[in-house]
Amino acid sequence: MDRQTRLLENLARRQDNGNGQGKMAAFMRLHPPTFDSAKDDPLSVDDWLQTIIKKLNAVRATNEEKIVLATHQLVGAIGEWWENYQDAANEPEAITWQEFMEKFCEYHIP
Repeated sequence: MDRQTRLLENLARRQDNGNGQGKMAAFMRLHPPTFDSAKDDPLSVDDWLQTIIKKLNAVRATNEEKIVLATHQLVGAIGEWWENYQDAANEPEAITWQEFMEKFCEYHIP
């Protein structure tokens, strides 16, 4: 959890397009949906991911920022899954956006 908090704090400090607006603030202004695995039918998984991708693209998030911003919206059991996935990784900082999307979908869509 501390690693996630540090990443969020670093992200919040970054400037977005030089106008003093952090990526996290810009992303949150777009009202991104949270995701809880309790509603994990394949359509809701894809809908959530596509909505998040659109909002991440709108704030011009880098691949590293995409992971931090998207995973900030994971709640409940899926949030715990992500924390466990990071803890099990040899190099959690090296987890790519592509890897996150693949593992997220694998978790929900067998």
